Amino acid sequence: MLEELKAVYLDMTGNEDLDITPKTKIADGLGLSSFGKVQLVCAIEDRFDIEIPNKALASFKTVGDIVKYLEKNV
Repeated sequence: MLEELKAVYLDMTGNEDLDITPKTKIADGLGLSSFGKVQLVCAIEDRFDIEIPNKALASFKTVGDIVKYLEKNV
């Protein structure tokens, strides 16, 4: 699931230089603006054909949090 999430990020940003791990912080580590974060969530929802509720979004602090959510809900 981590590799699929990396692919979503790469498709969205084109940034191949970032080493994304489960411990990468969403707020600081991905280098995204607030709008970029929204775009990432939309891209994840489209890629995995899910809708992520706001409550779940608020709990995402690291890439690993997103991976765990996807593994349970996809």
